[in-house]
Amino acid sequence: MARKLDLKMKLLPMINQRLNADMKPIHHASLNEMMVGYSQQFHQRVFVKIFNEDHKSKFMTETKVNQQLNDRVLQTFVVQSKPKWNVLVMKDIAPQNIHSAITPRLANQMGQVLARFHQNVRPFHPMVVVNHLFAKTSFDINHLQNGYVQQRLLRMLKVFKSNQKKLQNDFKLQSKVVLHGDVGIRNYQIVDHHLVLIDYERARLGVPYQDVIKLFYENFHLNHQLIQAFLKGYNSIHYFDKGTKLTRNFLVFMTAVGIIKYVEKIRDDSFRKIGEQMLNHVQLFYNLILIKNTREGHIDEVQKNLVCKCCSINCRF
Repeated sequence: MARKLDLKMKLLPMINQRLNADMKPIHHASLNEMMVGYSQQFHQRVFVKIFNEDHKSKFMTETKVNQQLNDRVLQTFVVQSKPKWNVLVMKDIAPQNIHSAITPRLANQMGQVLARFHQNVRPFHPMVVVNHLFAKTSFDINHLQNGYVQQRLLRMLKVFKSNQKKLQNDFKLQSKVVLHGDVGIRNYQIVDHHLVLIDYERARLGVPYQDVIKLFYENFHLNHQLIQAFLKGYNSIHYFDKGTKLTRNFLVFMTAVGIIKYVEKIRDDSFRKIGEQMLNHVQLFYNLILIKNTREGHIDEVQKNLVCKCCSINCRF
């Protein structure tokens, strides 16, 4: 509430004066601020994204990726206050939400758009690179507020750590791309009748599968037809390196931890349920590994089909 008041009472008048504009805040659930309006300085409608000093790396990432992909960036500046605010001013492209149901045809187009992003965006300095995935995941878990959830996650992490060498070797072998970092239907928008991805502040270096987990769970609901259409579209542009089943499950686990961390800050019950679903599938995956080891691989077809949902991509023992 204090940040919203600061925006209304201090930032908004400053930015209006700086841009000679009449900006209107965009109301949304996010940790940064956005506004849109007509600027006399630039003689066009502009979109402004504001990051506090704690999120300076996101401000720089958003700016750098946009500069690679388009000519939208008009100006950046810092509001010298406490805290400092980093301001990114861009051309307003008037993006429109996708209101239609996700069909295989749309999923195919979404795959192509993400593939072009992975293909065209090059690493830059400074770029967020998460080299120590176990350390980061452990750090995030240990800083959760819910003790019960924290202990459950630490127990699951311990199982992955027992396979750490296998995971690290797979990560070394996989091709790396600049990830979008927040792929979901809300960041797929229609601009000038074309499907595009927006919002690049979470871009970082990683493996392709990291970018599709939330999309497959939250928006595709693990629908096999949609997933296959997406991957077909992606592979028509750029090779999708899916890695091993073990790696995919670890990445699903990491994503779930990230969701739980997020919903502790911003309440979102439906998003929290997605995280819980991911954790349940990862737990199932390891339960089935245990069954396989103790029964010499005799797993029935029902269990095999359940395992497929853990990894989302044609997963088979």
